[in-house]
Amino acid sequence: MKITELVFERNYRYIEHTADVGVRVWATTKEGIYETCGLLLFEMLFDFSEQDVQPSEGEFTVRVSADDDELLLIELLSELLFLFFEKHFVAIEIIVGLEEKKLAANLRGQIIPKKRFRVKHEIKAVTYHQLYIKHNDRGYEAQVIFDV
Repeated sequence: MKITELVFERNYRYIEHTADVGVRVWATTKEGIYETCGLLLFEMLFDFSEQDVQPSEGEFTVRVSADDDELLLIELLSELLFLFFEKHFVAIEIIVGLEEKKLAANLRGQIIPKKRFRVKHEIKAVTYHQLYIKHNDRGYEAQVIFDV
């Protein structure tokens, strides 16, 4: 999924949460849940309206494993936070592959030079609070709360 698709599809909404930021996401596949949550994280962290990000200028692969779907989401989003704050990497495309209790995410985006790197919203961590991924008759739904 690409960041432009995220904006047009609007398969998410922000939810109210005291002193934190929450999102609820819908997708037809489980992979789509992880892709959308990852792109939303970058959308919250980085102001795309102030800088054009080129997908050919940086690529990373993130591999995580966990005992369940929710822990996989926590692990993935935590790795993406690390890439953003430590490497100044901003993803505009995320493709996720799942195999049993393992996830591989191929990220395309750009490493932003430090002098142009600006944080839109400071996100400290991904929380376990009210976290879920569930399957329903229309696909998948997930909720995640970020500590800001």
